[in-house]
Amino acid sequence: MNLDLMTFSSSEWFLLGVIPLLLIFQVWLSKGQPITLPMDGGEASNQRFVRVLCNLAGMLPSLLLIIVIFILAGPKIKGKPEDEKIISNIQICLDSSGSMRADFGGKNRYEVAMQAVKEFTEYREGDAFGLTVFGTEYINWVPVTKDTSAIALATPFLAPDRMSKWFGGTNIAKALRGSQQQLLQQEDGDRMIILVSDGVSGSPNDTVDMAQELRNNKIVAYCIYIGSGNGSPEMNALAAITGGQVFGVNNPKALDETFRFIDKMEKAKFIKKEAKEEDYYKPFSIGGLSFLTLYLLSLYGLRYNPW
Repeated sequence: MNLDLMTFSSSEWFLLGVIPLLLIFQVWLSKGQPITLPMDGGEASNQRFVRVLCNLAGMLPSLLLIIVIFILAGPKIKGKPEDEKIISNIQICLDSSGSMRADFGGKNRYEVAMQAVKEFTEYREGDAFGLTVFGTEYINWVPVTKDTSAIALATPFLAPDRMSKWFGGTNIAKALRGSQQQLLQQEDGDRMIILVSDGVSGSPNDTVDMAQELRNNKIVAYCIYIGSGNGSPEMNALAAITGGQVFGVNNPKALDETFRFIDKMEKAKFIKKEAKEEDYYKPFSIGGLSFLTLYLLSLYGLRYNPW
C-alpha cells in the first residue's frame, strides 16, 4: 500500500492536536516537584539523563492522545484494484420434441443432453443461465439467473413423454425468439444461446432471419446437433451469422466434450475495477498500544514524585 495516498475522512479532528502539543511543551518546561532528601547535602552525580527519561515518559500520554486524534480523523488508503468478472448470460435452447426420445448411449437424447447442460452450468460458476425448451412451440422454463438449481431439477418435468402434442415438431426460429426475449432483459454482460437439437425445422428461412436479429443484438449462437453429420444447413447459417459454431455429436461423451470446448472458447472476461478506499487503522492501533504499554511500564519508576 502506498502511504503517500493516505487521506482522512474527518480531518477537522486535527484541530485538537494543539492540546497534546501544549502538554508536551509543559512536560519539558516543567521542573517537576522537588523535595529535600537526606543525601542532598552530599555530592550527587549528574541527573540530566534521568530527567530526560522522565520527560520522555511524561510525553507518552500526549503521544497517545495524538494517536487517538489520528484514529478519530478516519485514516483511509487506496486498496488494491480488483478484477471484476464480466458475466455471461447463457440461454440453453433445448429440443424436447418426440425425436429426443431416441436411444443415446443407454439413455434417451433428452436425458443425456440435460445431464450435459447441468454439468456445464456447474463449471461455469459465476455466469447466469436460462432454459428454453421447444418443439413446435417453446416454453421459457427458467429465466436467466445465477441460481442454476432450477435447471438441474427440471429434467423430469420437461421430458418429451410429458410434453403436449404441440411439442411434436421442431421450430428453431420460434425457440430462438423466445431465448432472445430472455437475454434482452439482461442489461449487463455478454449474451449467448446454446441450441441443442436433433432435428431440422420446416422453416429454415425464418431461422436465418432470426439469426440476423440475434447478430444485431450481439447474441452469439452455438449449435449442437445430436446425430450423424455436422448439423443442418439451417444450423450452419445460424452459427455463421451470429459468430458461433456448429458441433455434431453422435455419442454422450462427444456431447460432454462439446460443452467443455464451448466453455474454453467463451472464457471468462474481466475488467479492472477502480481501487476503493479502505479504513487504515492498523499502524495507529499498533502505535497506540505501544505508547500505552511504555507508559504503564514507566509508572514503575520513570516519573516525578507526585507530592
